[in-house]
Amino acid sequence: MAGQPVPAAGTAAPEPGTAGAPAPPCPPHKVKSTLTLLHANFLVAILGGFWARPADGHPGPDLMSRGLLMLRALVNWERIKKKRVRKRRPPKKAAANRVSLN
Repeated sequence: MAGQPVPAAGTAAPEPGTAGAPAPPCPPHKVKSTLTLLHANFLVAILGGFWARPADGHPGPDLMSRGLLMLRALVNWERIKKKRVRKRRPPKKAAANRVSLN
């Protein structure tokens, strides 16, 4: 890593809680997912146009970027749908002075 100082062999490690220390472990999630990072990447690539045929190989950066753009658009669309609360119109009342053709 260029630009970061390397500690000498005889120096002490940084104290916990300082910059560079590992973050405390997160509590486990209640819902466990069987989705792996490879599967998630394939799903994003499929959004970008990847066909996932056996001879295709792995998706490249162009497909991944298109897939991420599509995923962002879909997430934004769902957020807009949640914000927008449709108010139903009250039912139309029957007009009292309607002329009957009978």
